[in-house]
Amino acid sequence: MKTATQGILGAVILVLVAANPAPAVVDQALQIQSTNLVLSWPSPGGHQQYLIQYRQTLDATTPWTELTNAYPANSTNRTTYTIYGVVPPPPSGGGSGLLDTNPPPSPMSATQSAPTEPMAAPANGSGSIVPLALYPPGFDLSSFLIYDPGVADWVSGVTYVRPAPATELLSRPIPQDGPDPDSPPSSGFFRVFHIPNWSFNVTNYTYDGPTFFPVDFADYMDRLDDFTVLLNGEETEYAEFMPYVSGGQTNWGMGVYFDRLSSGSYTIQLRCALRLNDAVGDDAVYLVLTNQAKTIVVNNQITFTNWNETIQGDTYTFDAQIANQNSDWSIDIYDAWDNYVNTGSGHTSNGHITWTWDITDYLGNSRDDFDSDPYFTTLTSFSTAGNGPTTTRYNPNSVKGYPNVGGWVISYQDRWFSDASGYSSTDQANYITAMHEIQGGPALKLDPNWALPIKCGTNVYSQADRNGSWATLASWLSSPDVRNWYYYGHGGPYSIGCDMHTLDTNGLVVGSALTSSKSQSRLTTYAALKAIKSNRYRFVFLDGCDTALGNWPGAFSVSKTTHDLSFYQNDPKHRRPSAFIGWGTEPGGEGWGTIEHYWDFRSYWMGFWANSIWEPLHDALDDGCRYSNWIDMNKFWSGIRLYGYSVMQMEDYNHKGDWRYP
Repeated sequence: MKTATQGILGAVILVLVAANPAPAVVDQALQIQSTNLVLSWPSPGGHQQYLIQYRQTLDATTPWTELTNAYPANSTNRTTYTIYGVVPPPPSGGGSGLLDTNPPPSPMSATQSAPTEPMAAPANGSGSIVPLALYPPGFDLSSFLIYDPGVADWVSGVTYVRPAPATELLSRPIPQDGPDPDSPPSSGFFRVFHIPNWSFNVTNYTYDGPTFFPVDFADYMDRLDDFTVLLNGEETEYAEFMPYVSGGQTNWGMGVYFDRLSSGSYTIQLRCALRLNDAVGDDAVYLVLTNQAKTIVVNNQITFTNWNETIQGDTYTFDAQIANQNSDWSIDIYDAWDNYVNTGSGHTSNGHITWTWDITDYLGNSRDDFDSDPYFTTLTSFSTAGNGPTTTRYNPNSVKGYPNVGGWVISYQDRWFSDASGYSSTDQANYITAMHEIQGGPALKLDPNWALPIKCGTNVYSQADRNGSWATLASWLSSPDVRNWYYYGHGGPYSIGCDMHTLDTNGLVVGSALTSSKSQSRLTTYAALKAIKSNRYRFVFLDGCDTALGNWPGAFSVSKTTHDLSFYQNDPKHRRPSAFIGWGTEPGGEGWGTIEHYWDFRSYWMGFWANSIWEPLHDALDDGCRYSNWIDMNKFWSGIRLYGYSVMQMEDYNHKGDWRYP
């Protein structure tokens, strides 16, 4: 997987070159104005922002460089961007003398640098001087004069021999929007991205509580695999990608829960991962882009900075702060089916609201059974000024309480070797055996567990079959009984899954796979987050390429570091200890051991973890690699990533009563 981290977000507009299948804006143009190049493209004006990139050649291995970030639309119909000084001025006379025309003036003055790439101009002086690369190979150059850097002079196009493409393509860096006295000007190949941006001027408002921010996605939302809101440059967990229906129209954007934050000033940005091709895995190409930071003001009437999201246990304490220092208040509780449960009330003289509920309803019946009361909805009523009229606000959503025993989903793409001719007949059977042995770990501990072979491949399955299989996985992951997940298959930093393998010439599976932009046979980070957001997951192992490089850990509320138990004990959100395992590379192929040992590791690490009453997760992974003789231990630990509570034992905190909190 290749990731380009740029400071912008957008849909592709291509100028001069179409480099990938991402949606392109039509009617883009490049014009010469004196010694400047002017890029232009259609834009409606308003809040649009653009990323403009350049690269020296059309070779796919040549990286794109960024010319400008968050470039604003500067017109109501076409936006322009000027690259200054990249075109040599018209020559003052001369030429080869082979054409009986009025040639351009001679090349350039002695005070200017000559171009290092071929340039072309109509020999009769009727047109502009432009890079020769704009004329495709085979184009009739007989009526042109060509500036040849090899002889540092203009020659006739009749006898000019076009150089090989590698020397013809324009090769020097482009200066920023404006002259750069330290760099000689040049021209090159360009592309422009529309940046998904807020659809309104976000600085015009003071924000109070949950707020929906509509986003202009420019009709390519299906190629965005991750959405993240940055506040003061840092990811916030108090935001989600969501629809909002208004006037019968569905708008998409980000919901931001400002009431989880202290009042004050913040900068806000939207960061997304744009998928530029249809590969999954090592050949996937992403552009990670962020719009311009804007400063906003938050002034909450009620704030929940110390809110515990799960109501579970013998008692539960509500905790909130209101801006009004002197007010009566009440808290109303409803169950998962919107039936009234109970009410607490009081008065605050310092704005602090606190009430400890004994988890009973108004009749005195206990409501602490997870199966009958998986979560509650609560509202707080208070006065915004003095003891005047009251206002009622929803409290933060309650996540589902932890089940008596956290269940496991063991999922894997099924016909891994069946559709690849380069493997022996036993490899598919060994693969399925390894998946069964991983499932055997939770079975050994008598934990609820479910196996899901995910339909993969085009030889026996239709698109509907594959799509349905991934929909089933998302549904299973959303179950409140599931708190542990293992996945084997194609992966990447922002999505997992595919339609089919990519095979090499020997019929062997390589690190990347293929899926189309319209395919549903994959799971993105934001889709996983929406599926599991009301469940706190304890353990996740995404056993696929590059799954630790993007935002998969964050989707399960695991930071990219390790913690000891005291971190969770002192966590103000009372999060249950959890762990995430993924890969920071492609775990397979040349240098990654034999297939037999590859699958032995999958069996062994779970065996060590499940059969020991003391072995922590880190040691189980280490022993699994060591005793399977899979690969060198340094190679193993340089590739695998273990985040969160790295010393978790197999059954640590996997039961309702193991942790006081969710």
